[in-house]
Amino acid sequence: MLTPSEREAIAGLWSEKLAQDARGLPQSERHRNLEPPSAELICALASGIRARRLLEVGGSSGLSTIALAAAARETGGRLVSIEVEPSRQALARQRLAGLGLGEWVDFLDLYWRFVVALTILAAVGTALIPLVNVLFAPKKVRSATAYGLPASQQPELLPWPTYVDGFTPLPILPDGSPDWHAYYTGIPSPGAHVVGVPQQTAPTLTLPGPSPSSTQPGYEGYPPPPPLPPRP
Repeated sequence: MLTPSEREAIAGLWSEKLAQDARGLPQSERHRNLEPPSAELICALASGIRARRLLEVGGSSGLSTIALAAAARETGGRLVSIEVEPSRQALARQRLAGLGLGEWVDFLDLYWRFVVALTILAAVGTALIPLVNVLFAPKKVRSATAYGLPASQQPELLPWPTYVDGFTPLPILPDGSPDWHAYYTGIPSPGAHVVGVPQQTAPTLTLPGPSPSSTQPGYEGYPPPPPLPPRP
Protein backbone atom coordinates (compact mmCIF):
# COMPACT_ATOMS: atom_id res chain seq x y z
CA MET A 1 0.00 0.00 0.00
CA LEU A 2 1.03 3.57 -0.59
CA THR A 3 2.20 5.67 2.32
CA PRO A 4 0.95 9.26 2.86
CA SER A 5 4.24 10.70 1.56
CA GLU A 6 3.98 8.56 -1.57
CA ARG A 7 0.40 9.68 -2.17
CA GLU A 8 1.53 13.30 -1.72
CA ALA A 9 4.32 12.82 -4.28
CA ILE A 10 1.87 11.26 -6.74
CA ALA A 11 -0.55 14.16 -6.28
CA GLY A 12 2.26 16.63 -6.93
CA LEU A 13 3.29 14.88 -10.16
CA TRP A 14 -0.30 14.86 -11.34
CA SER A 15 -0.60 18.59 -10.64
CA GLU A 16 2.53 19.19 -12.74
CA LYS A 17 1.04 17.18 -15.59
CA LEU A 18 -2.21 19.20 -15.48
CA ALA A 19 -0.24 22.48 -15.46
CA GLN A 20 1.71 21.36 -18.56
CA ASP A 21 -1.53 20.53 -20.32
CA ALA A 22 -2.96 23.92 -19.39
CA ARG A 23 0.07 25.70 -20.87
CA GLY A 24 -0.36 23.81 -24.11
CA LEU A 25 3.16 22.42 -24.21
CA PRO A 26 4.08 20.04 -27.07
CA GLN A 27 3.48 16.37 -26.35
CA SER A 28 7.21 15.68 -26.36
CA GLU A 29 7.65 18.09 -23.44
CA ARG A 30 4.73 16.89 -21.32
CA HIS A 31 4.85 14.21 -18.68
CA ARG A 32 2.77 11.15 -19.46
CA ASN A 33 1.43 9.99 -16.13
CA LEU A 34 -1.47 8.01 -14.73
CA GLU A 35 -4.23 9.53 -12.70
CA PRO A 36 -3.72 9.08 -8.92
CA PRO A 37 -6.67 6.62 -8.60
CA SER A 38 -5.12 4.48 -11.37
CA ALA A 39 -1.80 4.51 -9.52
CA GLU A 40 -3.55 3.29 -6.37
CA LEU A 41 -5.19 0.53 -8.41
CA ILE A 42 -2.03 -0.85 -10.02
CA CYS A 43 -0.29 -0.82 -6.65
CA ALA A 44 -3.13 -2.79 -5.08
CA LEU A 45 -3.27 -5.25 -8.01
CA ALA A 46 0.46 -5.95 -8.05
CA SER A 47 0.50 -6.35 -4.28
CA GLY A 48 -2.60 -8.53 -4.28
CA ILE A 49 -1.18 -11.09 -6.74
CA ARG A 50 2.18 -11.04 -4.93
CA ALA A 51 4.06 -10.00 -8.07
CA ARG A 52 7.81 -10.21 -7.55
CA ARG A 53 9.02 -9.32 -11.05
CA LEU A 54 7.51 -6.11 -12.41
CA LEU A 55 8.25 -4.34 -15.69
CA GLU A 56 7.33 -0.74 -16.46
CA VAL A 57 7.67 0.49 -20.04
CA GLY A 58 7.36 4.26 -20.18
CA GLY A 59 7.87 5.43 -16.62
CA SER A 60 7.82 9.14 -17.58
CA SER A 61 8.52 11.31 -14.56
CA GLY A 62 7.86 8.53 -12.04
CA LEU A 63 4.19 8.65 -11.02
CA SER A 64 3.45 5.01 -11.97
CA THR A 65 6.98 4.08 -10.90
CA ILE A 66 6.18 5.13 -7.33
CA ALA A 67 3.06 2.93 -7.29
CA LEU A 68 4.83 -0.14 -8.69
CA ALA A 69 7.88 0.33 -6.50
CA ALA A 70 5.61 0.42 -3.46
CA ALA A 71 4.09 -2.89 -4.60
CA ALA A 72 7.57 -4.39 -5.06
CA ARG A 73 8.40 -3.30 -1.51
CA GLU A 74 5.30 -5.14 -0.23
CA THR A 75 6.08 -8.38 -2.11
CA GLY A 76 9.87 -8.29 -1.78
CA GLY A 77 10.26 -8.14 -5.55
CA ARG A 78 12.02 -5.91 -8.07
CA LEU A 79 10.74 -3.34 -10.55
CA VAL A 80 12.45 -2.73 -13.90
CA SER A 81 11.59 0.72 -15.25
CA ILE A 82 12.27 1.81 -18.83
CA GLU A 83 11.92 5.36 -20.15
CA VAL A 84 13.24 6.54 -23.53
CA GLU A 85 13.66 10.15 -22.38
CA PRO A 86 16.76 10.40 -20.12
CA SER A 87 15.65 13.66 -18.47
CA ARG A 88 12.35 12.14 -17.34
CA GLN A 89 14.10 9.07 -16.03
CA ALA A 90 16.50 11.27 -14.06
CA LEU A 91 13.55 13.03 -12.41
CA ALA A 92 12.02 9.66 -11.52
CA ARG A 93 15.29 8.49 -9.98
CA GLN A 94 15.44 11.57 -7.75
CA ARG A 95 11.84 11.26 -6.61
CA LEU A 96 12.09 7.57 -5.77
CA ALA A 97 15.38 8.07 -3.97
CA GLY A 98 13.76 10.80 -1.84
CA LEU A 99 10.89 8.44 -0.98
CA GLY A 100 13.22 5.56 -0.10
CA LEU A 101 11.95 3.38 -2.97
CA GLY A 102 15.11 3.37 -5.08
CA GLU A 103 16.37 0.05 -3.68
CA TRP A 104 13.43 -1.81 -5.27
CA VAL A 105 13.80 -0.28 -8.74
CA ASP A 106 16.26 -0.91 -11.59
CA PHE A 107 16.40 1.90 -14.14
CA LEU A 108 17.70 0.39 -17.36
CA ASP A 109 19.92 2.23 -19.82
CA LEU A 110 19.39 2.56 -23.57
CA TYR A 111 20.85 -0.86 -24.44
CA TRP A 112 18.38 -2.70 -22.25
CA ARG A 113 15.53 -0.60 -23.55
CA PHE A 114 16.22 -1.91 -27.02
CA VAL A 115 16.54 -5.47 -25.73
CA VAL A 116 13.19 -5.33 -23.95
CA ALA A 117 11.53 -3.59 -26.91
CA LEU A 118 12.78 -6.25 -29.34
CA THR A 119 11.63 -9.01 -27.00
CA ILE A 120 8.16 -7.52 -26.81
CA LEU A 121 7.99 -7.07 -30.59
CA ALA A 122 9.13 -10.66 -31.15
CA ALA A 123 6.48 -11.98 -28.78
CA VAL A 124 3.74 -9.91 -30.41
CA GLY A 125 4.92 -10.91 -33.89
CA THR A 126 4.96 -14.59 -32.98
CA ALA A 127 1.38 -14.32 -31.79
CA LEU A 128 0.23 -12.37 -34.86
CA ILE A 129 1.90 -14.42 -37.63
CA PRO A 130 -0.63 -17.32 -37.48
CA LEU A 131 -3.50 -14.83 -37.51
CA VAL A 132 -2.04 -12.97 -40.50
CA ASN A 133 -1.55 -16.25 -42.36
CA VAL A 134 -5.16 -17.23 -41.78
CA LEU A 135 -6.50 -13.87 -42.91
CA PHE A 136 -4.26 -13.03 -45.86
CA ALA A 137 -2.56 -16.21 -47.09
CA PRO A 138 -3.73 -17.25 -50.60
CA LYS A 139 -6.18 -20.10 -50.54
CA LYS A 140 -5.37 -23.26 -52.48
CA VAL A 141 -8.05 -24.25 -54.95
CA ARG A 142 -8.97 -27.88 -54.43
CA SER A 143 -10.83 -29.84 -57.05
CA ALA A 144 -13.81 -31.69 -55.68
CA THR A 145 -14.29 -33.78 -58.84
CA ALA A 146 -12.53 -36.87 -60.12
CA TYR A 147 -9.54 -36.43 -62.44
CA GLY A 148 -9.55 -32.70 -61.66
CA LEU A 149 -12.31 -32.18 -64.27
CA PRO A 150 -15.83 -30.79 -63.92
CA ALA A 151 -18.65 -33.30 -63.81
CA SER A 152 -19.61 -32.64 -67.45
CA GLN A 153 -16.13 -33.61 -68.66
CA GLN A 154 -15.49 -36.67 -66.51
CA PRO A 155 -15.07 -39.97 -68.39
CA GLU A 156 -17.89 -42.46 -68.09
CA LEU A 157 -17.05 -45.33 -65.77
CA LEU A 158 -18.12 -48.66 -67.27
CA PRO A 159 -19.21 -51.60 -65.08
CA TRP A 160 -16.56 -54.23 -64.36
CA PRO A 161 -17.05 -57.35 -66.54
CA THR A 162 -18.19 -60.59 -64.93
CA TYR A 163 -18.09 -64.29 -65.64
CA VAL A 164 -20.84 -65.89 -67.64
CA ASP A 165 -22.90 -66.24 -64.46
CA GLY A 166 -23.50 -62.50 -64.63
CA PHE A 167 -22.49 -61.52 -61.10
CA THR A 168 -19.00 -62.91 -60.33
CA PRO A 169 -16.40 -60.24 -61.28
CA LEU A 170 -13.46 -61.25 -63.43
CA PRO A 171 -10.00 -61.38 -61.85
CA ILE A 172 -7.80 -58.31 -62.15
CA LEU A 173 -4.49 -58.53 -64.02
CA PRO A 174 -1.40 -56.75 -62.65
CA ASP A 175 -1.91 -53.94 -65.19
CA GLY A 176 -5.45 -53.34 -63.87
CA SER A 177 -7.33 -54.82 -66.82
CA PRO A 178 -9.92 -57.63 -66.66
CA ASP A 179 -8.69 -61.21 -67.07
CA TRP A 180 -10.53 -62.20 -70.24
CA HIS A 181 -8.65 -65.47 -70.31
CA ALA A 182 -10.51 -66.47 -67.16
CA TYR A 183 -13.78 -65.53 -68.85
CA TYR A 184 -13.27 -68.11 -71.61
CA THR A 185 -11.51 -70.81 -69.63
CA GLY A 186 -12.84 -70.34 -66.09
CA ILE A 187 -9.24 -70.42 -64.79
CA PRO A 188 -7.60 -67.17 -63.61
CA SER A 189 -4.34 -66.24 -65.32
CA PRO A 190 -1.11 -66.46 -63.28
CA GLY A 191 -0.63 -63.31 -61.24
CA ALA A 192 -4.25 -62.19 -61.53
CA HIS A 193 -6.00 -60.99 -58.41
CA VAL A 194 -9.18 -62.96 -57.81
CA VAL A 195 -11.97 -60.79 -56.44
CA GLY A 196 -14.08 -62.29 -53.66
CA VAL A 197 -17.19 -64.08 -54.85
CA PRO A 198 -20.41 -62.62 -53.44
CA GLN A 199 -22.37 -65.00 -51.26
CA GLN A 200 -25.53 -65.22 -53.32
CA THR A 201 -27.25 -67.73 -55.53
CA ALA A 202 -26.27 -67.57 -59.16
CA PRO A 203 -29.15 -66.77 -61.47
CA THR A 204 -30.33 -69.42 -63.90
CA LEU A 205 -28.71 -68.86 -67.28
CA THR A 206 -31.00 -69.29 -70.25
CA LEU A 207 -29.16 -69.35 -73.56
CA PRO A 208 -30.94 -68.23 -76.69
CA GLY A 209 -31.49 -70.67 -79.54
CA PRO A 210 -33.22 -73.97 -80.06
CA SER A 211 -33.43 -76.47 -77.27
CA PRO A 212 -31.52 -79.79 -77.60
CA SER A 213 -34.81 -81.62 -78.24
CA SER A 214 -35.57 -79.46 -81.26
CA THR A 215 -32.17 -79.80 -82.85
CA GLN A 216 -32.45 -80.73 -86.51
CA PRO A 217 -30.35 -83.56 -87.93
CA GLY A 218 -26.83 -82.48 -88.79
CA TYR A 219 -26.96 -79.39 -86.59
CA GLU A 220 -24.71 -79.50 -83.53
CA GLY A 221 -26.45 -76.67 -81.70
CA TYR A 222 -24.86 -73.66 -80.03
CA PRO A 223 -21.39 -73.91 -78.44
CA PRO A 224 -21.54 -74.54 -74.71
CA PRO A 225 -21.03 -71.49 -72.46
CA PRO A 226 -17.67 -70.95 -70.70
CA PRO A 227 -17.38 -72.90 -67.44
CA LEU A 228 -18.23 -71.17 -64.17
CA PRO A 229 -15.35 -69.95 -61.97
CA PRO A 230 -14.19 -72.23 -59.18
CA ARG A 231 -16.09 -71.83 -55.91
CA PRO A 232 -14.20 -71.43 -52.62
